Amino acid sequence: MSEERRRVNIIGTYVDVTSPDKAIAQIWQWAHKGDSRQCTYTTVHVCMEGHKNKWYQDIINNSDFVIPDGQILAWLQKLYGQKDAQRTTAPDTMAMMLDKANTDKMPIGLYGCSEEQLKELVEFITTRYPNINLVYHFSPPFRALTQEEDEKVIADINDSQCRILFVALGCPKQEKWISEHIGKVNSVMLSVGVSFNFISGKNKRAPKWIQSIGLEWLHRFFCEPKRLAYRYWVLNPWFLWLSFLQLTGLRKF
Repeated sequence: MSEERRRVNIIGTYVDVTSPDKAIAQIWQWAHKGDSRQCTYTTVHVCMEGHKNKWYQDIINNSDFVIPDGQILAWLQKLYGQKDAQRTTAPDTMAMMLDKANTDKMPIGLYGCSEEQLKELVEFITTRYPNINLVYHFSPPFRALTQEEDEKVIADINDSQCRILFVALGCPKQEKWISEHIGKVNSVMLSVGVSFNFISGKNKRAPKWIQSIGLEWLHRFFCEPKRLAYRYWVLNPWFLWLSFLQLTGLRKF
């Protein structure tokens, strides 16, 4: 990290204290050097999946950068004394990075989503950012790649000179994929989840005022109630309970 790393333990997941500007500056520094790095955007869902699955929590905690995507994570960091902690969302910073890459020609790539969704995203990016250096994009099949297929993906990404790779495979698949390709793919790899759909406009985000009071999750639930019901009505309350136990010292993680 470009400065001393500060992390806060949130129910066993160690989340970096950062801000959108600081996060992008760090990612750019690594990208300019051609580093192979893992950046994980962390939400309540990610923390809870880590709480339930030690192997997944280890992947998150071993990431080079664990970024607080959820508003409540930034609030908890403040409660633990990190007054400058800021929510740093994947869709917001991805948009900021695309804008920056449009200016300075940083080679970027996209990995994930369906072919149709990826096509829409590529069309949007190349129209919205006419000077973008989009050197790679690939929609993998909805199955495990063979060794030969995976080796071709690695070779294609490296041959493209991609330096920032946005990965959207869903949690926990995307974090696992990135962890397995550290040291093989010469890019800063970011797990950005549904950000592809937000960037292209396929999915609509909550208004800024809803985001600012920590209720973006509720907006998303109303948009996709069946898919997100368990996440928001089971995992969220469970997370709040575990966070209360940690804050009060009744349980250590």
